[in-house]
Amino acid sequence: MNQNCRPLIFSCLLLSYLLSIGCSREPQPRIPVQFATPEPVEKKVTEYPTKWKGSGVVTVARGVHVLANVSPSATFVIETNDGVILIDTGSDEAAASVRDSLMELQIKDLDVRHILLTHAHYDHVLGSNFLKGASGALVHAGKEDCEVIRSVDTESLFSVFPSREVSVDDIRIDHELVDGDVIEQGGTRIEALALPGHTPGSICYRMERDGQTILFSGDVIASLNFGPAIYPVDISPKYRGDAEAYLTSLDRLLGMQPPDLLLPGHPEQHVRPRSIRLSSEEWQTMLGSARDRVRRIVANHQADGRDFLDDQAKVIEPGLAYLGIIEGVGIYCWQVNGQLILFNAAGGEGFAAFVRSRLDALGVSAEPDTLLLGTYEDSLASAVSSLGDKTVVVCPTAFSKALRAEVKQTVLDAEDWPGALAAEMQAISLAPGVAYQMDIDGKSVLITPDAPQNLALIWKNPETGQKTFGPLEPQTSEFEGKLRASNEFVVTYGNWLGLLGKFAPDVWLPLRPTYGQNANLYDDRWEDILESNARVLPADWFLNLKQ
Repeated sequence: MNQNCRPLIFSCLLLSYLLSIGCSREPQPRIPVQFATPEPVEKKVTEYPTKWKGSGVVTVARGVHVLANVSPSATFVIETNDGVILIDTGSDEAAASVRDSLMELQIKDLDVRHILLTHAHYDHVLGSNFLKGASGALVHAGKEDCEVIRSVDTESLFSVFPSREVSVDDIRIDHELVDGDVIEQGGTRIEALALPGHTPGSICYRMERDGQTILFSGDVIASLNFGPAIYPVDISPKYRGDAEAYLTSLDRLLGMQPPDLLLPGHPEQHVRPRSIRLSSEEWQTMLGSARDRVRRIVANHQADGRDFLDDQAKVIEPGLAYLGIIEGVGIYCWQVNGQLILFNAAGGEGFAAFVRSRLDALGVSAEPDTLLLGTYEDSLASAVSSLGDKTVVVCPTAFSKALRAEVKQTVLDAEDWPGALAAEMQAISLAPGVAYQMDIDGKSVLITPDAPQNLALIWKNPETGQKTFGPLEPQTSEFEGKLRASNEFVVTYGNWLGLLGKFAPDVWLPLRPTYGQNANLYDDRWEDILESNARVLPADWFLNLKQ
């Protein structure tokens, strides 16, 4: 037999045997295969904080991060399916921190496609160029703020906060936004809401994603602690705040449903953990409180005028005018009983020409009959001498002898001066200075020398009524330096505050007005001014003042 056939024959015999066995046996039941029952897998749900104190880097929703470590404001990061959107950039000093935080979130510079600016204040926009340069992102801002941002107008960008030299000469903006504009990127849609008042071009950004609405409010609603940042309506319009516009914006917000998440421009102002999910009642309470205050301010402006001491000559009360500022000193005049009375002097030999030009602007042709001084410095002699020989000068007794030796005019002691106005005016001795008080058209007007000073911007918590005093610089630091240099000055200044605390003026005209402050005093503004001054004095003076 061929050897190669043997394996084939063996295979056939084996197959026949197996078939015969299979045909003769009963079929066996099939035993099912047993698999281990798996443990139920719980669907993983990411939980995001709804309450936090407003510091650090926090993720508050899918792909939405708050960079609250770029004090004093915050930058917001929105991840989309096709790149990243930033809302605000912080200051130029904080831009590097924003970039570091992006790296912490594993976001590359080049992923940033859009930069949306909420408003023209330094702590929200000055980092734009740095981040635009790193990413090539398009920069968007409210139309009415674009010129201020582009030109880096420091007076507008820093407002009443201490300005400094900045690292940019201009800021590049690609798109000017108006109300209703939409930015779309990678399946994410963001609507621009124009809500002026804090600045003319203030924008809130509303994003709807994952079934919830997120509102990035900038400083229109600056924090959950203080609510809307309405302080610009209290300061000079030259800083671009507008009470009437803010009132309209607040009414519009009150007519909206509250967002699911509210992300304000200054989360670090939260002094305790706050919820970023507001109920309708909380939304109405927060905005309603701010609206009521702004409404009162609008009513005051309509009743009394915008009497800001901003170097623009204007009538404050009937017969009483503000002429402007020369060398930091406010000059006022009062026409009464056929006389023209000036208050304060400065500017050396140019003083008379300054007064004449400002009187002409107000349509006043009369020449000054009397000059009242609340204090005196040697440099004032040339200013006084620039006036006509017939002008009578009234000076604090402590300085009158020295002034008589320097000028040609008649010089009288303020404390002993009866004048023709004894019934209309009183001289308040603040040795070594003098304040003047008069009643005009039912309002008490107080003209003061070096005390008090405008030293603080004051925020009030709408929930608790607690006040926060923010020092105005550089005058606060300069004032503290004078206090440290002389214990005698501390005592004198404390006495001045005590004496002035007995008055309740409606109009305050200080020797050195700052930041275009309002001459009109409303609510408890006068008490706030005295308290802000007392706070930098030793504690015992503050306690005495409060008593």
